[in-house]
Amino acid sequence: MDFTTAVLVSVFFLVVAAILGGLIVYFLMRSRINSASITPSDTRPEEELTALHRQIEHLKNDVAKKEKENSMLQTQLTQERVDCKEQQGILNSHITQLQNEIEILQSRAMDQLKEQSQSKVSVEKDKKSATLDKIKEKAASFDYSTMGTATAAEKDDLKIISGVGPFIEEKLNALNIFTFAQISRFTKKDIEQVTKAIAFFPGRIERDEWVKQAKDLSEKK
Repeated sequence: MDFTTAVLVSVFFLVVAAILGGLIVYFLMRSRINSASITPSDTRPEEELTALHRQIEHLKNDVAKKEKENSMLQTQLTQERVDCKEQQGILNSHITQLQNEIEILQSRAMDQLKEQSQSKVSVEKDKKSATLDKIKEKAASFDYSTMGTATAAEKDDLKIISGVGPFIEEKLNALNIFTFAQISRFTKKDIEQVTKAIAFFPGRIERDEWVKQAKDLSEKK
């Protein structure tokens, strides 16, 4: 074999070796790429499932905690409602008791006011009666020579005269002055003794013109 042939053969084997090396590298790389592409797609669902299970367990734990807290709150609310009902019952009982006490006190106050009123009326009646009795005593020494006398049977309504109220009328009656005619005949002396006897305001009989009013009323009868 000459030199040229030997070179060509060497070159040929080198080319074949290069081709074979390239093919080997190609298949190796392809194998790695395939394995790399297959492995993630095969393991990813398992990892996702594992993560989902963990989340589910975590949520279950949270739900269990919340349910426990809710149960505790319901128990607390139930107890508070029971306590509130008991307190409400106690308060209602106290209110009823206070209302009864108020009614009793109001009844007592009314009784006391009634007693005081009756006592006051009784005192006033006693005072009034004592006053009239004193006037009646004065009537025994009264001078009726000018005005004349009359009886209770002949009584006029002296309150019609302006300035004569119910008590003044009773005082006049206690002096045995019952009619318009008697008052119409009052002299200055009669007015003075009547004013003094009934403890009336001096000059009031003249200012109210009892004599004139009595004359007019007596003429109208």
